[in-house]
Amino acid sequence: MSNHLSFALLSGFALAISSPAAAAQSDAPAAAESAPVNAKAGDILFDANGKSVASVYSVGSRGSVSLLLKGKIVSVPGSSLSRVNHRLVTSLGKSEIGASR
Repeated sequence: MSNHLSFALLSGFALAISSPAAAAQSDAPAAAESAPVNAKAGDILFDANGKSVASVYSVGSRGSVSLLLKGKIVSVPGSSLSRVNHRLVTSLGKSEIGASR
């Protein structure tokens, strides 16, 4: 019985020690999400609802993208962009992008 108790205590101790490391690993995806998205001219931009918005006209030095939308050049901030299943996606809705003209 004492072997089981020793194992339980050691397991608990090991878990307590590894918790900070596990917490650090959970922060890694958040850091990756904040990295700039590699957008390029010609990429199709999709909105938050999965609908196609427009083709990327140009990419700014800080990661923002410009689109030609309804005859006007519109800028979408790089902070709203991500890659989902190899698609360029913005967290903004199509109506929000059109309103930013």
